[in-house]
Formats: sequence, structure tokens, C-alpha cells
Amino acid sequence: MVGGTGAKKVNGGDVPTEAIAILETQVDDLSPQVLAYLSQELFIMGAYEVFSNP
Repeated sequence: MVGGTGAKKVNGGDVPTEAIAILETQVDDLSPQVLAYLSQELFIMGAYEVFSNP
């Protein structure tokens, strides 16, 4: 799992925080079926957003 949780002091109080990671990549010659499967699996694993541009 990528990221973590914690708290940050803001105006004297603790505010919950969460660290996230952004992964950008370029994939060539991938079938739409495999891309759809990959997107679904990434969401299952906890991705907040999955985006593809044909």
C-alpha cells in the first residue's frame, strides 16, 4: 500500500493527513481489454483515480 497517515498541527490542533503517490507512465500497444482490466485492479487495490488517454 502506498502512502501513510498521520496528523499535522494547524492553528494549535491536529489535522489528519494522508500521504499519496502519483504514478505516470506511457504504455504502447496495449489492448483496450487489458487496459480496462488493469484499471479495475488498480481501483481494487485502492487507487483514488485511474486515467487513460487513447
